[in-house]
Amino acid sequence: MQKNKRTTISIPQEKKLRLERMAIDASHVAKKPISWTDIVHYLIDTYAKDACDDLKSKAILENKNEENEKK
Repeated sequence: MQKNKRTTISIPQEKKLRLERMAIDASHVAKKPISWTDIVHYLIDTYAKDACDDLKSKAILENKNEENEKK
């Protein structure tokens, strides 16, 4: 049986603390433990495609702005 392969990600301490606070709030409402890593996994599983699309759109707009400034 093969174990799930894992990797790590480095995030600034301020962002981790913000996620931990959100996890505490969510845990109180859900009446069950929710960790900051649960939130990160949910974000990736649910919003990764939207984030990618947003970043592409932002890059397109920035490229258009740069082209307009050159004219």
